[in-house]
Amino acid sequence: NFPIDLAAVEAPSING
Repeated sequence: NFPIDLAAVEAPSING
């Protein structure tokens, strides 16, 4: 998930 994830539930996402 590249967009800002609300809680990164699936996997470590690049929040930005």
